[in-house]
Amino acid sequence: MKYLIVLSISVIFLFSIAACNFLINIPEYNSMITFEGLPADNLLWLSSATETVTFKVKVKDVSPVATFCATVDSHPVTIASSDITRDASNATITVHLTPSLPSMKFEFSIFDGGKEVASKEVELKFGKILLPNELDSTSLSEAFGYYALEEDQTYPVNFPLKIPSGKTLYIRSGVVMRFNENMGITVEGALKTSETISSTAKLTSYSTSSFKWDGITVKKDGFVDISNVHIEKAKVGIKVEDQSEGGELRVSRTTFRGNNKGICISSTSGMDSTATPIVITGSTFEHNDIAGIEVERGYVDVENCEFNGNAVTSQATPLPTNPSDIASATGGIVLWQVTDSTVNNNTFTSNNVGIFAYYSHFSVDYNELNSNYRAGVYLYNSNPEMKKNDIKNATSTTFATSSVYTSMPICLFVAGGANTTGIKNNSFTNGAIGVYVATNTSASSILLNNNDICHSYYNLYNDSQIPIDATYNYWGITEGSTSSTNTAIDAIDATLYPNPTDTSAPGHIYYVPWSASPYL
Repeated sequence: MKYLIVLSISVIFLFSIAACNFLINIPEYNSMITFEGLPADNLLWLSSATETVTFKVKVKDVSPVATFCATVDSHPVTIASSDITRDASNATITVHLTPSLPSMKFEFSIFDGGKEVASKEVELKFGKILLPNELDSTSLSEAFGYYALEEDQTYPVNFPLKIPSGKTLYIRSGVVMRFNENMGITVEGALKTSETISSTAKLTSYSTSSFKWDGITVKKDGFVDISNVHIEKAKVGIKVEDQSEGGELRVSRTTFRGNNKGICISSTSGMDSTATPIVITGSTFEHNDIAGIEVERGYVDVENCEFNGNAVTSQATPLPTNPSDIASATGGIVLWQVTDSTVNNNTFTSNNVGIFAYYSHFSVDYNELNSNYRAGVYLYNSNPEMKKNDIKNATSTTFATSSVYTSMPICLFVAGGANTTGIKNNSFTNGAIGVYVATNTSASSILLNNNDICHSYYNLYNDSQIPIDATYNYWGITEGSTSSTNTAIDAIDATLYPNPTDTSAPGHIYYVPWSASPYL
């Protein structure tokens, strides 16, 4: 392909092909040269492959006899001399360039006295803007490496949309994508929102009917990085098929509403802190039918998100004391056989369960969990590092036998072989039950210390046969245990089951000494 670069200068100048050949592979000295009019990522958007792009080259501190030379993809080009403006020791060169897809290397050099004094290159990438009538199942197969949907346009999607490996699709401000039933986006390349996105983009169902579209599926080596998007009415908003195979996801300032699941992350092998986590920040998950986020053997970092009203249709079902499969797990966040993950600085309100963990180790700090229907946090055979969380659930005024306490609002639900030693400096308050230990809890002993467990109908309810070391907790009593009165002891005893006065009862709760001041 032939390239023509037209450069204009007030002083007429011709450059030889020989000089251009001389500068190929010469080291770069670029402080004298600046490229202007290019975006930060050097990605230029075109409406067609024949569109000409324009930018400027500015040079400084050059002598009047200095000469300039340019190449494209290491090929020397003939340069006309009618478009450079020179001002004393500075010059401005306007470059008009016909693109070579999908990218090209432009190099500019300065020669003075027969020697190169400066050289700078830039890799120019070219993308195509797709209008609504140009988006179809084959439109991402052209020579362009990058594609974008035009701002504030609506795109009907009545076909499976696939982003091939090596291709990137950008969603711009105000874009609306409406998907027909069983249609979605499969990502083998990359799906991103533009860095300048200012108004929310929306991905939704094609109509107001009850069907849900398929959502976004991230395949092996696929990459999704989105911000300021609203994803609704999907079976799964975003699904990472196998994180261990290289699927990557970054989400910020995005709303997932009215989906079966907001985000679903799976991995065929357990992921730990040696891997790159999936990062979800500043996003909202509300009114999703099963879960806001579901992670099975994956590795995630969830921070500064809001979880509201997820899985509320499950509230009629008591919590399982022995979950059989992931289908029984619902709530704001579901962690299933997770080795390492972090859940920090989030809020959980009016979900069936705030955080549901099964055979998982994770860090959960500085979260607020309020008025979740069944439990703030549910732990089955899990070992969390859990600190500075404020967990309170609305108090129920009706109680029956202990077998139905799994249907009551519980701040912390402990079942199976859950390890509670890493749970410290939290607040479990204002629930029907502050901390509930289920009948099938299998640990040899339970340690639960240095927390605020108070202001619930039952602060601690032990339905197991296992004794509990619950010393150094704050029970809402400001009298110190060393100088306590019978009134203080009776007040604590009344909120514990079994009542500690019955020393023969299995599952005895040991709470002396206690703290006279709260931890949180």
